[in-house]
Amino acid sequence: MAAYENPTQSIRHTRVLLEIVFPLPRTYVWHAFTQKMSDWMPKDFYILSTSQKMVFQTRVGGQVYETGDRGESFTWFQVAALVPQKHVSLVGHLFPSWGGPGVSFITIDLTEAGSGCKFQLDDQVLGHIVQGTEVIWKIGWEELLSKHFSNYLKNDQSQGDKDLLL
Repeated sequence: MAAYENPTQSIRHTRVLLEIVFPLPRTYVWHAFTQKMSDWMPKDFYILSTSQKMVFQTRVGGQVYETGDRGESFTWFQVAALVPQKHVSLVGHLFPSWGGPGVSFITIDLTEAGSGCKFQLDDQVLGHIVQGTEVIWKIGWEELLSKHFSNYLKNDQSQGDKDLLL
């Protein structure tokens, strides 16, 4: 029996914190994070092998989801709170096959940091979380944001929407 199937496992709380400073304006980082997700998130991070793009609906009640050409889709999170270009709170479900069951509460805050933008992610999960799962999440978040998103921002700023850089 896998650890996530153990009915005696207690409910616990785990947390991943990540902070990155990007040398770009907050408006540009926000736009790239929310509206260009398909451009910077690698396909091997997608849940469904047939998904073609990621969508981030920037409104309360909106979803962050992946979708394919044949109607297949997977919802990652629902937007619970939003202050455009500054803050978003997301709620998502962690299924047993991904270390749960549990509920993920993510807050992302973007603040000015000199001439750049400080990106803060706080992912807190409550549920029957398999021991050690938070290490995997932390590695995943760091790879996704520090590597893929950061590289996208570096490579895109010379060809991106110049109005967003102001």
